[in-house]
Amino acid sequence: MFSAKINIIYVIKSNFINDEDVYQQIKQDLLLDIIADQTERQKKIKKAEAAVLKQIRSKAGKWYDMDAVLVNIKQWVDTKLYAVGESVYDDGIIYNCTVANTNMKPSVNATEWLPTDPRHDLLVMYVCDMILYHLHSSVNSRKIPDIRKERYKEAVGWLEMVADRTESPDFTEADTDSELVIWGSNEKQENYY
Repeated sequence: MFSAKINIIYVIKSNFINDEDVYQQIKQDLLLDIIADQTERQKKIKKAEAAVLKQIRSKAGKWYDMDAVLVNIKQWVDTKLYAVGESVYDDGIIYNCTVANTNMKPSVNATEWLPTDPRHDLLVMYVCDMILYHLHSSVNSRKIPDIRKERYKEAVGWLEMVADRTESPDFTEADTDSELVIWGSNEKQENYY
């Protein structure tokens, strides 16, 4: 019987994560077991990522500049004019543009591109964990692996701590004009003497 290994290569067309980030959290063959069809898988991952990023923005957005934190990473395209500071994904690596250019492949042009990932490593991991949880639940919510449930719970817990400011990631602070004032008082106490 003839057996050939199929190498699945695809790029998640997203804003914050890429295929390498996802493969840090799950093997390709396990990802294929969840959703075999590449087009459907990409669509569901992109939709899950959009939901996760909105959740992160809503939780941490009052304290942090989420446009600076959730860096826009896209696949490098040879016809686009890139400005200094833009980040792209090419050949499995994230590059930052150091000299405005077009048609200068990052993996070949070291003077125009610097291999630097501007994203927060822990946030990338948690975003992938949350996406994989949503991906599993979109297929069969009753058969989500325990590891996915645990990692999702940990990611949401961390996000709650960031929102409550009990966890202090090195995110860019939000630019607010005034101090946030929290109104309220202690519970009324009845004292008997």
